[in-house]
Amino acid sequence: MATREAVHIVVDEPQVAAVAVAAFFRDRPSDELWLERPEGSVCALVSGSRGWLMWLRSGSEAGLSSRDPGYGGSPESELPFVLGNGQVDHYPLAWTLPAEQVAVALEQYARTGTMPRDIVWHDDDVQ
Repeated sequence: MATREAVHIVVDEPQVAAVAVAAFFRDRPSDELWLERPEGSVCALVSGSRGWLMWLRSGSEAGLSSRDPGYGGSPESELPFVLGNGQVDHYPLAWTLPAEQVAVALEQYARTGTMPRDIVWHDDDVQ
């Protein structure tokens, strides 16, 4: 498998960053994307029609990660994600969201520095 770099977008022009996010979802449906703002960073891993989000509000925390409260499948089901360095990580499907919801969340974060209220977050610092 060919190694590729994760996409990093530093948000200094929110409208331009939001357009870049839209292009990412159009051109790279399975990949790793980081949005970086002064108030924190968001990572999205996308694999086809599903995506996983991690929100880091400071460098010293484990952060928050997405959950799908409507997921009704097996708790053991996982989805593989290819990272920018070629490594494959597996996350529970219950942690993933529809890719369209991930795209909306990233576009909102790029524009405003906030995340949509309908995303359910798990505090990864709490066991």
